[in-house]
Amino acid sequence: MSIRLRGLNWIVLCLAAAGLGDRPAVGQTRQIHIEVESSTPAARSLAPVLVVWKVTSQSSNLIEGHFEITIADDREVLAQIVTEDLVLSAGQQTIRTLLPPLDSVTFFPELTLHVVFVGKRGERLDVGKHLLRVPPITQRGLVVGVSHPWQSAASPALDALLQSLRLEDLLPKPDEGRPTTIGTSHARIAPGELPQTALAYCVFDMLLLSDDGFSSLKAPQLTAILDWVRSGGSVCVVPGRMVLSPTHASFLNALAGTTASTPPYLLDSTGHIMPPDETTPDGDAATPAMSQTYRVGLGRAVVALGNPERAATWWASPAWREAVAFLWKVRADQVASLTADPAAKREASQAAAAAAKAAVSAQAVGAGASAAEQPDSAAQQGFPIAYPPLPMPGMAMQVGADTEDYNKFLQYAPIPIHTIDQLLLKLMPQSMRVMPLSLMMFLLSLYVVVIGPGDYFGLGWIRRRKWTWVLFPTVTIGFALFILWLSQWYLGIADNRRALTVLDLGDDGRVVRQNRLELVITGSSRAVTTPVKQAFFTPLAHHHFGGSMTNQMQFAGAVYASPGGGLAGGFNPNQRDATDPGPTQYSGRVPSQFTALQNLPQWTPRMNRQLGISPGDSEVAVDWEAIRRLLPDGKPKPHVIPYWHDPLHKELAARFGNRAWIYFFHGSDEVIRRPPGESRYTATNPPGDPFSDNVNPYGNRVLVTKTVTTSRGQQTVQTWEHQQTTTSFLRDLCAVKQVGLLSIVSQISPSGGHTFDDLTMLDPSDDRQWLIVVFVPQGEDFVMYRKLIVK
Repeated sequence: MSIRLRGLNWIVLCLAAAGLGDRPAVGQTRQIHIEVESSTPAARSLAPVLVVWKVTSQSSNLIEGHFEITIADDREVLAQIVTEDLVLSAGQQTIRTLLPPLDSVTFFPELTLHVVFVGKRGERLDVGKHLLRVPPITQRGLVVGVSHPWQSAASPALDALLQSLRLEDLLPKPDEGRPTTIGTSHARIAPGELPQTALAYCVFDMLLLSDDGFSSLKAPQLTAILDWVRSGGSVCVVPGRMVLSPTHASFLNALAGTTASTPPYLLDSTGHIMPPDETTPDGDAATPAMSQTYRVGLGRAVVALGNPERAATWWASPAWREAVAFLWKVRADQVASLTADPAAKREASQAAAAAAKAAVSAQAVGAGASAAEQPDSAAQQGFPIAYPPLPMPGMAMQVGADTEDYNKFLQYAPIPIHTIDQLLLKLMPQSMRVMPLSLMMFLLSLYVVVIGPGDYFGLGWIRRRKWTWVLFPTVTIGFALFILWLSQWYLGIADNRRALTVLDLGDDGRVVRQNRLELVITGSSRAVTTPVKQAFFTPLAHHHFGGSMTNQMQFAGAVYASPGGGLAGGFNPNQRDATDPGPTQYSGRVPSQFTALQNLPQWTPRMNRQLGISPGDSEVAVDWEAIRRLLPDGKPKPHVIPYWHDPLHKELAARFGNRAWIYFFHGSDEVIRRPPGESRYTATNPPGDPFSDNVNPYGNRVLVTKTVTTSRGQQTVQTWEHQQTTTSFLRDLCAVKQVGLLSIVSQISPSGGHTFDDLTMLDPSDDRQWLIVVFVPQGEDFVMYRKLIVK
């Protein structure tokens, strides 16, 4: 008996010890405090966001677990981030979380981050809600990252340099009473905290490397910055009088893109940079030779030499303003007006505004609506002082407000690409997977056998033929339920994933940026996971595919919506579709390696975008220098060029094959080279692109017969002309849209957002630029190669 009691006591003690062992772990998790660090950079519009957390653990032991971060705006939950497993030690530590681009259509400049810590054993601790400031949809937020040590104070010269890099300082001041719709923020980051992956720099529009903020950088950081610039970023380097290493000199020479045996940037015996013009670094800092501008792949770079402390007058000079405009990728037709003397520009702005106001017509836009004020064409040739016009005629009537109100609120706000529905239709599956006919015939035959010979002989053998009145309906119902389940099973496994992969090529023909636009359709409502590696994942909400007219109205009318809903024009951009799958869950380390989990409704299309930078060493084997020499100096003619006897086609078809569509964008012209099987153009087959089969509500191509005079006399020819401006997903994706910020700049640094405004490449106002686009079908998917050539 005593032995049994002793055994029972041991069991009780073991259970008690196990219970006591769990309590400290639960108690330890309640000793965690987290808050957003003040060093968190400002958020860029529709781009990844870097959040710096200050985590304090009051436990003397190590705490293992992960954080769950739920991101919401004033309307709904946008995403959920599940971080990788981490170990918290006693005291304070800093944790950096990179949030993916978020599709937030809100007027409030804040997001709510609800943080929960999940321990190793599953215990959960709510550590509170935190606010993160972001630009609202009515504004454009730009961010300049500054590499600068925290322990040193910014000098007056650095402050003057930072002030000169603000894009809004190049723009005319808004009229009295108008809100500022664009703003540039400076994010100061210590050199040791700059990331070593190119994708992490997508939180910036521009990067400034000055003095010891440049000399303190390591080789992996410089490599990542170079990859980011090649993919479309902008960097300004001001080495100053700092001692540099050969790695820094190699970085500058890589920006210069030189292949010469004697690179332009060399170090002297003391480790200081020698400028390309062979003047001493202590030379006059205000000479125009101080700064050099370079095109680096798709991006821009400016290297400013000399002593920054002596450059107070240089940062305000017209030459430096041109360098800043170059960094922001300002359109060629806007550079002169933006970089002019501020006083002269102000006078010209007032004169142009007065001329535009005098030329306003009193045309009514609808009953009870005010007249739409549109500037004349002469006022729009320079800087758009009168603000960009509405995206489409008649918008003022549709949203219930005049043009002036639209311009006031949405002058530079992000505007989504309104032709993405053409891509959606292009990627939709052409057929659905259903139950095979052979299986259906087999099941039908089996059913006939069961209810016929099986019923008669089977029940007769057991002498129970009267049971046929029970067996027949039972077998019928059973077969019907089985066939229904089987058909649902077939539909359930018939998931469809089709994608358009856009590969942008750098100077050497290597892929510097990859965008994968994937359409996912599931056969049943369930959770779908997408593994992602070295890329940002951005879900495109279903309401972005509402058709061209709806998407044109979406942001233009958003400013008239009240927080409680309702819109003057009857369209509410805050209202999501009932089939919207809800927030996406990101599990892992964004953007290095993670999985995206989406709950997709049955047969509801879902478009996702993945942005990658320098995805491997893939190179397109084309002699791009030969292509550059073959490009004409003037405008391309004719509009559509057949393949036969075309040297440009021969050069490209040798690599991409005869199934490829080939385009040459130059200015406002577009040269199309169709595959050989699609070389005839009739009234029902106008020249276009792979996306032009979709219905276009804004214009149609018409076949016009004209009589022209040639060397052989008068001849009758037929040409395709536009009744009005047509829209094309291909052109919107490649050439700059002259609306919003893209009426000022030709490119935007990579962001991965849902508006696609960072994918435009061509400046149509620059006659030196050519954009070659090759569209190649590959099975069920499509690949688009793009190469920007500056002659």
